[in-house]
Amino acid sequence: MKISNFLKQEGSDLIAVKPFILTINKNDYDTQTLKEDVETKQIWVKSLLSTAEFEDKIFNITLDYSVNLFALNILENNKEIIKLKFETGETILEAKSDTSDNSVEISYVERLIGGRELYKDASHLYRKLYKVYVDISNMDSIHIEVLCSQILRDKNNISIPARLSPKWDPILINMKKVVYSEGFIQGLAFENIGEALRSGLISEERSEPSVLEKVLTGELADESRKK
Repeated sequence: MKISNFLKQEGSDLIAVKPFILTINKNDYDTQTLKEDVETKQIWVKSLLSTAEFEDKIFNITLDYSVNLFALNILENNKEIIKLKFETGETILEAKSDTSDNSVEISYVERLIGGRELYKDASHLYRKLYKVYVDISNMDSIHIEVLCSQILRDKNNISIPARLSPKWDPILINMKKVVYSEGFIQGLAFENIGEALRSGLISEERSEPSVLEKVLTGELADESRKK
């Protein structure tokens, strides 16, 4: 499929080559990542996660930067979705200029580790991370995969990575919450002792001690002496 048969870029604008309907799922956003301006008939999104439906083709449009969508023809706008219709030659969106220095990458990783970044699926999350690190570090692909596997946790039990759950139902989790959920002792070693104490007192599940817990309690050293 040639994307130029459907969309074209003119400067910082994206133009419709053919009529189509753009659908945005509001469940992918919150009030800080999607803002509607009724007066200017524009919708600002921090990152674009959308589906484009043409007469002969349906595909996703995913952009990892903020854009202004031109909402001149709204077909549907409710709690769940926004549907915008664009005719041939109409401007779909305008890309917003972002800072070009490393502060953008640093801010992105901070949001990611904090469980606040937008992503479409695990593959998209991996590609976003790879794009951040490919030019500024020698991090191997496997390291990025490990990071993704740690921050994508099972929605019903965040103490385990989503990839280990019988049912694939991932959620992006703040890494600090992962630390507390993986072990009571391990949580005490980090800054939020109150959260660690609560987890240790109310959690019904008891997982095997992590490597870090074994180091903190001296158990790992004892195991080494026994060998």
